[in-house]
Amino acid sequence: MKTSSSNLPLPPLSKFDNTAIKALHQSWSIHALRMAQLTPECVLADQKAALQAFLATPSQENEQRLAVLADERLVKQRYRVLFQAHEQLACQTKTRAIAIVRCHLAGLLEAATLELRRSEDEARKEGRVRLMDEACVELRQLTDCLDQHLRQLEQAAITGADWPEGLLLQPGQ
Repeated sequence: MKTSSSNLPLPPLSKFDNTAIKALHQSWSIHALRMAQLTPECVLADQKAALQAFLATPSQENEQRLAVLADERLVKQRYRVLFQAHEQLACQTKTRAIAIVRCHLAGLLEAATLELRRSEDEARKEGRVRLMDEACVELRQLTDCLDQHLRQLEQAAITGADWPEGLLLQPGQ
């Protein structure tokens, strides 16, 4: 069964925006992975690995790596700075992605709102109750959903919260 909202001409992201979102998603993934690798537990693991590598093969290269990782306080400070840098890059990436998605959702909401008004006017002219008309109800649900997603994106952009669950990119999309 085709519904009024499925007939609504809601355009997908443009090819340019889709490519940009995929690149931003890849960048986000890289920074998120690096942030996971820069935890305090990783500092200790790297120190132990450097010691084991030096003990197994006492080369200058392994000695240099051990020397770099020897001072726990300095290493934690370096990792903290690297973590913060990757966190800022991930935040910038997220902000750019949110801007693209927000613009697209705003366009979709505008199109859905115009279609809802047209459908309500049509229902009124035909003597149907617009609050109970199936097409109007579907369009109202669609506009409410789009509006909710826009508010969630705005909140995520302001607070730095994670993506709204329904808007997460899945690999291959």
